[in-house]
Amino acid sequence: MNKNTQQTAEFKYKSVMLTPSMAKELLAHNTHNRKVIQSRVNVWAESMKRGEWQFNGQPIVIAKDGTILDGQHRLLACVQSGATIPVLIIIGVEQDAQDTMDTGKARTLSDVLSLRGEKNATNLAALLTGLVKSEKYMLSAAFNGGSNYPVTNGECLEYLRQHPEVRDTVNIVKPASKNAYISQKCMGVLYTKFQEAGADYADDFLYKLSSGEGLLDGDPILTLRSTLKRIHDSVHGKPNYVFVAAIIIKTWNAFVNGKQLKILKYQLGGNKETFPVIEVPFETRFGGEES
Repeated sequence: MNKNTQQTAEFKYKSVMLTPSMAKELLAHNTHNRKVIQSRVNVWAESMKRGEWQFNGQPIVIAKDGTILDGQHRLLACVQSGATIPVLIIIGVEQDAQDTMDTGKARTLSDVLSLRGEKNATNLAALLTGLVKSEKYMLSAAFNGGSNYPVTNGECLEYLRQHPEVRDTVNIVKPASKNAYISQKCMGVLYTKFQEAGADYADDFLYKLSSGEGLLDGDPILTLRSTLKRIHDSVHGKPNYVFVAAIIIKTWNAFVNGKQLKILKYQLGGNKETFPVIEVPFETRFGGEES
């Protein structure tokens, strides 16, 4: 174990390579702490497994009686990941010092992007998170706000490095997002996937969804626009985005196959419907027009 211990008049501090077994031992004394945020543990554990975790000088703080005052999420993540990580441990702090800990705001992906000089950092961060989730887990995970699909800042930054066009996507989808009452994240993820299926169709779909021009009764995009407006009005702008994404994909599938669509439905919960698969245009599949 790599260890460097020093002492002041009141407490000791040491840098260690923290193993999962050491973390478990420390957690046995985690008797006076705030509620665990599992989503944070999941993300940090993922970062540790991927080797992205870096020593940043933020210590794990332990009271004189061995109680953990600060660092339970890092310790839990260490155990969950099975990784060994470098940490600074401070031992012997007064118990009531816990009241002053973690009163600042956690640094988000949006913060990291802003510090790197990225424009539209908030929307870019949301889109990157959705795209990484869609590739790492499944497409529907991109629209699920739960803690079951953790992604790290490092994964998102690497995706941006490999796909710099995501910066443009944030702006490209903005009009459709506004006019059709869809979050930029949802529209950005789906537009990216539609581009992969058929770029020209994706641009045409996005334009018609945004403008509503030239849409006749039975046109799937007109049906989608009307459905999204009703959803927006009924839930005051806070829809279930797994549902929204599903009906947009159903609209896309009808659009690329030249089919009419007058009703849009998707079953959530109960007899849950399988999340739809994005289809490619007919001529892409078969190399020509349908006869």
